[in-house]
Amino acid sequence: MTTRLEAFHGELSHLLLLRSTTDGDIYQREVVLVLNNSGLHVEFGAITIHLDRLPAPLRRDIVRAELPLGSLLHLHRFAFRSQPKSFIRVEPDAVISRALALEQPGQLYGRCNALLTPSGEVLADIVEILPL
Repeated sequence: MTTRLEAFHGELSHLLLLRSTTDGDIYQREVVLVLNNSGLHVEFGAITIHLDRLPAPLRRDIVRAELPLGSLLHLHRFAFRSQPKSFIRVEPDAVISRALALEQPGQLYGRCNALLTPSGEVLADIVEILPL
């Protein structure tokens, strides 16, 4: 969704890392997608990434948590496909409200998505939530 959000807003973005953990080859993080110029928080994301399915240079960049996963996959020319699983409506908790700098809580929308290798292996499971 990163490339679509950047195109919509006319700006590139970077990550604000809220939390991350690593357990073997499984890397999980919660992030905010922040536009580079305006500083707007345009997405909250929670992601589980299978690092063992990626080349070492890409793994290093992912764990640095500076750029969104989709951007890094494109930069490293790593073939993948997106497979949305469901679209969701959520009431933001305190973490999401702070992350998206929400002034008034209300229902938010997003999706659960998987990124897959061309052969169908799961690279990442993602929950993306957008402010209204």
